[in-house]
Amino acid sequence: DEFGPNVIAFSQILPENDPPVNPPGSPSGYSVGRFEKPIDTASFFDRSTETNILEVSWDLGGITLQSTTSQRTRDARTQSEVDAFGNNKTARLVPTVALGSERFERRTQDLRLLSNEGGAIDWLVGFEYNKVDSDFGTVRFADAIQNNAFEGSGDVPSVLPSACTVAPTCTLGQIQTVARNAYRAEDSGIDDTSYAAYAALSWRVRNDLQASFDVRFNQDDKNFALDNVFRLDNPATAPNEQLTRSVTASETFSSWTPSASINWQWADNHYLFGRIATGARAGGFNNDLGEPGDGVSDIAIPLVYDEEFVIGYEAGVRGRVGRGLRYNFNVYRNDKQGVLVNYSVFAGTAVTNTIRNVGVLASSGDSVQFGVDGELTARFNFAGGVLSPRLGFSWADGEYEGGSIFSNAQSNPATTLTTISIDGRRLQRLRVWTSAASLIWRFPLGGDFDLVSTASWRGEYGGFEDPQNNNEMDDVSLFDASIGVQSQKWRLVLSGKNITDVSYFNISPGSLAFNAQENQPATWRIALGYRF
Repeated sequence: DEFGPNVIAFSQILPENDPPVNPPGSPSGYSVGRFEKPIDTASFFDRSTETNILEVSWDLGGITLQSTTSQRTRDARTQSEVDAFGNNKTARLVPTVALGSERFERRTQDLRLLSNEGGAIDWLVGFEYNKVDSDFGTVRFADAIQNNAFEGSGDVPSVLPSACTVAPTCTLGQIQTVARNAYRAEDSGIDDTSYAAYAALSWRVRNDLQASFDVRFNQDDKNFALDNVFRLDNPATAPNEQLTRSVTASETFSSWTPSASINWQWADNHYLFGRIATGARAGGFNNDLGEPGDGVSDIAIPLVYDEEFVIGYEAGVRGRVGRGLRYNFNVYRNDKQGVLVNYSVFAGTAVTNTIRNVGVLASSGDSVQFGVDGELTARFNFAGGVLSPRLGFSWADGEYEGGSIFSNAQSNPATTLTTISIDGRRLQRLRVWTSAASLIWRFPLGGDFDLVSTASWRGEYGGFEDPQNNNEMDDVSLFDASIGVQSQKWRLVLSGKNITDVSYFNISPGSLAFNAQENQPATWRIALGYRF
């Protein structure tokens, strides 16, 4: 059972004199800090999760039957501030609340037969069943008098907010339109059933050579339902108009995914390995379909996205030198068909004051990705204790082969909607370099207690946030550290994350006028634990 604040960790860059946040006289581009928001409604989440797992194993003489049965349920509700992220000053002047609820249940059954160890050939066959039922409900409303209950189109300000006295002004009519148009109710649900049959075989060809083969068939039957109730008033039509939309869809996705690998011990404690593997990610549905009749949503936001299929190739070496140094280096290539791409478009119209940014997942062409990974770890005595350093790195490159996305401008979404080819563009959110290093020193203090200190660093460099490659990702260089004492039963640790208080965007903004998710600042924690 969890209850806590629904943290809003975003930054905004607002225009000059844009109330109610920017003070009068502030320059254009005045920045609102990571945790500074015009929050007038408490934001929280309340969540209860229950997981039950039953594992049973039967020795049938020569073979073993294993069963894993599990059930997971989750009930949650949230309350969130909405007007703080309004795309114009008028929208931010009307207190707007979003209430959300979720009911989730997953039931899983896995049965497998496997050979007992000891022979030259080990095998297993199995069957898996997954059932997911989930319902999401959200209600968003303008609550101008902050009573946490929407009472109809009359629940709007009767006087101008004080911020309207600052140029540029806003009229009472504008405020009322925003309040009425902010109303939105949504109820969506998924009913997914997945079946899979799989088999694997491991063959010890000789003592220094092993080959493995596996195959899986998977079928996903997915059902989706969405009911929307939109704004209570459209200035272009009769007052208190209510728009509704109901969508139902069903899709079936199936795939065969075979794989094969080989492992050769070419010297003591040194191995050469290779693998060719396939994988598939089932398609699904976009649950935010934009705004009806805006000239954008029906074109740029598909209800269904298709299945993604990948063939991966990997080869490398790994092993140990002496007693303490271990290494692992490999190269890889992934060829994807029907690659899934994330992009966003502006939906809605200025007439109804409903323009907003909608995230989309769509199938768009193919892609290729390749790279090199490496890791070194060691362990040796140092200054009366044990020192354990680790160093890892990754270099990657990749591009789209064919495919296109949609893009438009906030000023006039429908007339600016265009199709943009992403052929030859670098894969989105694919870092060029990723590296990490850590150092752990353990020193015996006596009486079953050890002093344990750690220091770690992570670096991420290069890459683009979007498939168009217009928005570069921020480089990251983070340091964490901890020091503490521990025994078999007790543990007391002081730890710090981002101890140099580096600031960067987790989600880099495509436009500084829109929201961008920024990382957490330096964070310190003291933990006391007892094992019994």
